[in-house]
Amino acid sequence: HMLIANNFYTSNCHHPDVLEFINIKKILGEIKYVEGEGDGYNNLYKMVEHANISVHITDEFLKALEEGKKYEQRWPCDSDNPSIKKKVSAKLIWDAIIKNAHEHAEPGIFFIDNHKKNDALAYVNPAITTNPCGEQFLGAYANCLLGHMNLDRYVDCDFQANGIPFFRFEQFANDIKVAVRFLDNCIDWNKGRHALSQQEETAANERRIGLGITGLADCLIRLGVKYDSKEALGIVESIMKVYRDTAYETSVELAEEKGAFPWFDGEEWIKSEFVTKWMTDVASQNIDEHTIGKFRKTGIRNSFLLTMAPVGSGSIIGQVSSGIEPIFATSYTRRVRQQDGSTFKEFKTYPKIINELFKDDTKLPDYVVTAHDVDPYFRIKLQAVIQKYVDNSISSTVNLPNDTKPEVIADIYVNAWKMGLKSITVYREGSREGVLITDKPEEKKVPPAKQTPRPKRP
Repeated sequence: HMLIANNFYTSNCHHPDVLEFINIKKILGEIKYVEGEGDGYNNLYKMVEHANISVHITDEFLKALEEGKKYEQRWPCDSDNPSIKKKVSAKLIWDAIIKNAHEHAEPGIFFIDNHKKNDALAYVNPAITTNPCGEQFLGAYANCLLGHMNLDRYVDCDFQANGIPFFRFEQFANDIKVAVRFLDNCIDWNKGRHALSQQEETAANERRIGLGITGLADCLIRLGVKYDSKEALGIVESIMKVYRDTAYETSVELAEEKGAFPWFDGEEWIKSEFVTKWMTDVASQNIDEHTIGKFRKTGIRNSFLLTMAPVGSGSIIGQVSSGIEPIFATSYTRRVRQQDGSTFKEFKTYPKIINELFKDDTKLPDYVVTAHDVDPYFRIKLQAVIQKYVDNSISSTVNLPNDTKPEVIADIYVNAWKMGLKSITVYREGSREGVLITDKPEEKKVPPAKQTPRPKRP
């Protein structure tokens, strides 16, 4: 009854057991075990304790919520003639989602109908869940190759006499062409390396790739633009348009050279609202009209091309901010254990962009802002601009201060749905263990007597 992927659990809001699913960690955590009994529950708790959970929310559910009505829970959830069905208060389920998200940052939310409108493979392998970080909606046995364009590398001021930094759009477009070809080649390189034969077959038939961006916050700082500003929205939209159009143009050229993805059906594939919008935009600009001509003749090489991953490890390697996130902090306090094993030495470190441009964070310009400075509603607005140019989804977290009320989280979720987002995750500071928190200089830091052991990975 749950869709599981790499320690990531999702359930549909129409499932009759969705309330228990939303509260699963609390329920299992409160069970009093008796030796020799309850082993099934004990094992289930161990499975979900360190996993992330999310709920697929439908337009049907949200409209019932807005109107203060009950909605239908049913099994099977997508059946026209379910064997089980009952009416339940939408507010009851919604309040449970918000309460859990407020207290410990989950469940996350997937607006599944916002994706279905843009699911170009709905005719052959419709999306049923996402990958663990939520940036890629996937059908049965689907998998995706990810790659990321480091936006910070495209800001330059060396070639302008006045020294004003600018974004190198031409170089960005040229590199996207290389990136799309590279990822497409990787699909063939991966043949024979999948765990299951069904995964092998699906990857070959979909030829799905996921090219994204990272270092957005660094890019804006280098340009001297505040992350939460109207100017930032304009720059991001310009970048994203080049990103979408170049990627799709390249995939069309690849189809002309090597053939379309095997499951391509032109009449069905273009029913996606995203694809229709891309074709309309290209036609209205009277540029590269030959791209649409080629597409109608030979199709496209990749079923999906674009996604926005969190880019955690990759951004650390590139020494830039992660994905589309603002920088988390302008400095961090690092603690190093000394040779005696019990004392610590603390020192301050800075993100590369801060150290490179300003040396330290003692006197930063107003356009340098952190995740906790950015209004959450602006985050949604920026994510909505990016989503317009991404055929799949986005992994991004809205950071909230500790004193954020549950009703604010509820309002953020509803706004995200109405603005066309496919998913949304919030993190209220202090609501989850093992996550970075902002420094509070007034508090005296006391080293722990002993380190907490790492949880055993399944």
